Amino acid sequence: MDAQVQPAPRPARRSPSSPGRPLGQTVLKALALAAGYLAGARLGLLLAIPPGYASAFWIPAGLAFMAILVGGPRLAPGILLGSLAHNVLISVAAGKSVATSLLIGGGIGVGACLQAVAGAYLVRRHVGYPTALTKVREILRFLLLAGPVACLVNATWSNGVLALAHFVTTDTLAFSWFNWWVGDSLGVVLCAPLWLVVAGRPRESWRGRLRTVALPMLGSIALALAAFVIVQRADSERIRVQFEAQAVAVAGRIQHELDADVALFESVRDYLRATRDIDAQSFSAFSGGAVAKRTGVRVVEWAPRVTSGERARFEREARTASGALLAITERAADSGLVPAGPRPQYFPVMFAEPLAGNEPALGFDLASEPRRRAAINASLRAGGTVVSEPVQLVQDARRTSSVIAFLPVYGSREDPATPRGFVVAPLEIAPLISRALAGKDASGLAFTLTDPSASKSLLYEYGPQQNGGPATSNAAPPDLVLSRRIDAPGRPWLVTFRPTAAFLASVRTPMPWIVQSTGLLCAGLLGLLFLALSGRNEEISREVQRQTQELADQGRRHEVFLRNAADGAHVLDATGRLVDASDSFCQMLGRPRDEVIGLSIPDWDPTVPRAELAARMANHFAGGFLRFATRHRRKDGSELEVEVQTDAFTYRGGRYLYCSARDMTELRALQRALIDASNRERQKLGYDLHDELGQVLTGISLLATALASGAAASRAAEPERLAELETLTRHAIGTCRAIAHGLSPLTYQRGDLIAALREMVNLQASACDATIRFSHVGDAPLTADLETKDHLYRIAQEALTNARRHARARHIDVLLEIEDEAIRLEVEDDGIGAVAATAEAPGMGLQIMRFRASMIRADLTVGRGSQGGTRIVVVCPQRAVHEGAAVRSAVL
Repeated sequence: MDAQVQPAPRPARRSPSSPGRPLGQTVLKALALAAGYLAGARLGLLLAIPPGYASAFWIPAGLAFMAILVGGPRLAPGILLGSLAHNVLISVAAGKSVATSLLIGGGIGVGACLQAVAGAYLVRRHVGYPTALTKVREILRFLLLAGPVACLVNATWSNGVLALAHFVTTDTLAFSWFNWWVGDSLGVVLCAPLWLVVAGRPRESWRGRLRTVALPMLGSIALALAAFVIVQRADSERIRVQFEAQAVAVAGRIQHELDADVALFESVRDYLRATRDIDAQSFSAFSGGAVAKRTGVRVVEWAPRVTSGERARFEREARTASGALLAITERAADSGLVPAGPRPQYFPVMFAEPLAGNEPALGFDLASEPRRRAAINASLRAGGTVVSEPVQLVQDARRTSSVIAFLPVYGSREDPATPRGFVVAPLEIAPLISRALAGKDASGLAFTLTDPSASKSLLYEYGPQQNGGPATSNAAPPDLVLSRRIDAPGRPWLVTFRPTAAFLASVRTPMPWIVQSTGLLCAGLLGLLFLALSGRNEEISREVQRQTQELADQGRRHEVFLRNAADGAHVLDATGRLVDASDSFCQMLGRPRDEVIGLSIPDWDPTVPRAELAARMANHFAGGFLRFATRHRRKDGSELEVEVQTDAFTYRGGRYLYCSARDMTELRALQRALIDASNRERQKLGYDLHDELGQVLTGISLLATALASGAAASRAAEPERLAELETLTRHAIGTCRAIAHGLSPLTYQRGDLIAALREMVNLQASACDATIRFSHVGDAPLTADLETKDHLYRIAQEALTNARRHARARHIDVLLEIEDEAIRLEVEDDGIGAVAATAEAPGMGLQIMRFRASMIRADLTVGRGSQGGTRIVVVCPQRAVHEGAAVRSAVL
């Protein structure tokens, strides 16, 4: 064996389970392996082809083999745990008990562990590990021992477990074994090279095979699986069409037979409607022939309407075929028949055809039982035939459930709106289904007939029986279920079809399995070829790498430095053409790298005319290090304000200019915004001083002048003017305080947010006609910092201003709620609403409030108030957020 395959430190590599390794690390790796095994198993199960539960491409087999090969047998519990979890889920879903599922899953998990250990042992013994697999003989030996040879273990072991658990039958065992063996073998052959590329050793040999081995193999596997999916879908569609054709035909036959039975009942009803006096002989003569035509109609009965006043006469005159008097009865609690209790009306069975076997039904009041009574009422409302819920017939000693059709018979000249009675026909479902299936091939169908609106919905169940129910296929696709409505009179039924296992076995073809297996086998052969070619080229690549390593390192350092520069670094040649640029510069221009390289300065700098490019480049080369401000144009036409630094250098005889551009657009915008805000505050302060304090001081000056003139004229100061001077002076002092309060309200209130809000509300209430109220709830201390309080105050101030000036509110409520963890500020008004207010006030009030909320990490919501106006709610945390606010503002 080649020396490169078994290097000197091999014994150290073969001892991953040495006692010196931490137990916790081993447990974590085993749990990670179990999770990976389970995920791969769920993915592989999607490729399983019934019958059986084996997949033609079992990814976990390759994962388990590589885990034992690289990590040693200490990771075998992870394989056991992952396989156990996967197989328990399948077993429980198939209806097995938890105990049985654990036994089956544990048995299959043991087989998976034995197979992985066997494959790793064979490879280590006959190939060696670590190995670079550079020779064709090594590659073939590695893949054959780990794949087809070792995978005989689990195919034999696990299929024996499934056969003992009756998951696979004897007629499908051979295919399941072969499919299992092929799936595990392909899983190892296809996945092992991929795992080696990721985690194989020596790393220097496998790291470079990502492009030459892993990616081509993944592409070929993807093509094979895509072909399988296409063929599988086409095969499934063919099966679905065939299944639905049979199901729809059977459903139509059921509907046809039911309609024929209903037509029979209606013919009896028409006869009774046309007959004035109904006696037993005429009823039997007509109904007997009709009943004989329909094998599903057990008996046809006539139940006249008898009022409470007619009961005695009815029981005296009505007689049975034996001559005995006919008493009106009802079912007792013990299911026996007793005389019916007093009721306004009765519907006793008077005639029955055939009479033999149906004698107990004579005299039974159909309205005495709730389900029959509900059907009678529904029939009267509909004026036609209605089928009842499943009920137990009085004359049925087997106590089976049947449905009864009720048809009201009208025709009384004295009272045409009141029925004379009912034609009653118990309907047996089984004969009806038998007639519907006569001459139809329904061997592949299992279906249930249900009445969804009934308390006991199941009417009939058809199909080959297994464990007390229809033997539908566990491997049936989820969409291979078809439901059709059967229009039973007054009670729509539902028939649900499913395919049987025999049907699926008869219509499936091996084409999906052949396509999948053949495609994956081709992918495996391509992987073998890729491994051989990459191994042959490894030595050549390694030699070239040694010779060019120094140059590559130098170029790589330069590229990393240039490409990852924070500012827009770029290099220009002597003509002003861009020869290299950082990723940040490409992003700055909004262009991909292939568009940026080769551009000239005027292509992105509108301040440089092309005619002046040569002269400016000469100045840059002559001036050395320069810094200047300019503009850059993006691909979309927008412009950026930038600050550029340039420095000339020489490389391999050529002259180049290194440039670094810093985007100053946001900084300039922030500076302008700051200046605008400062100017607005100065203007506001000037307006307040001129309009408020200036006017008051002017009045004081004029009044003082008048008092001085009076004193010069030897007139005593007038008390009224002195009082007016005092009033103006106090007003001036108040105006100064108000201006100071507007500039820094919380400082003026010594940081007391509650007092500041209360004073603001009082001042604004005194300055307008609206009613403004402030309330404060909560006993928790207010621990937020001054910045948070100031933002909350300004939000409340802005909300009040919007409500007064734009929403034209008449009532405004300000609520401050302080809790241990949060502060809640609410401003609600009865104005014209948030949308209308925004439309009338196109300023930035709402945007300013949202910005202030973001500065203190608060949630701001604007909605409709309880009085039809606007409600603004701000909730912020009860702690200092200065640092976080600074970070958030930087992000914004």
